[in-house]
Amino acid sequence: MVWSRNALFGYLYGIEVDIQEVNGDRAYEIKQAEKVLGDVKIPIGLFCNDHHNALSAIIFTNTCTTAKFNRVAISAGASSEAYRYMRFGAFFDRSPGVFAGIPFCLDVASKEYRALWPQGYEPWSADVEVFHNPFARCPFPRELLPELTHWFKSNGEIVSEAYYKTSVYIQTRSSRTKAIEYPPWTTLASSSKDMKWMDYDTALSVTSILACFHCFLPNRSL
Repeated sequence: MVWSRNALFGYLYGIEVDIQEVNGDRAYEIKQAEKVLGDVKIPIGLFCNDHHNALSAIIFTNTCTTAKFNRVAISAGASSEAYRYMRFGAFFDRSPGVFAGIPFCLDVASKEYRALWPQGYEPWSADVEVFHNPFARCPFPRELLPELTHWFKSNGEIVSEAYYKTSVYIQTRSSRTKAIEYPPWTTLASSSKDMKWMDYDTALSVTSILACFHCFLPNRSL
């Protein structure tokens, strides 16, 4: 579920992102693609022509999980005395030219987490997205589902329109009983020394996990 969202962009709009290191900085280039990676020649670009114009849009979320039900209830004030629910990952950074997310680690019951949404709790509509077909015979009206994040083509580019200021780029969660004892920080820190073998999103997830443990160990330095 973590990876399906990123793959959906390529499958629908026929694009891939090439990330490279340029003078020590990360640079990316958006390229057109015709098939998925690998030996199996599966064509992509479902929304790149009018062959599928009967399909107006695809509504997608990768957070239709038990964890989502827990977060909605707990952030809205349900009792969570037996457990502490943490959510960690990365927020979208909407700054021009930025491709990486902004790491976060938050207690779902905290004021900081609830303040991310105008409702004062995590709404059901958070993390639900609509991918519009620019060739649709009957375009899907964005005002029909105003609280969702909409992706559509404008001036030759795929752009987004988000209702909420905060959108999660990549996420996972951790829920533990309050009585559980976490591993020593030295053990966690040693596991983060060499992540060159990982792809970017995996490295980001691991770094966020370590940051989450740091939330429980405020006297330790990263």
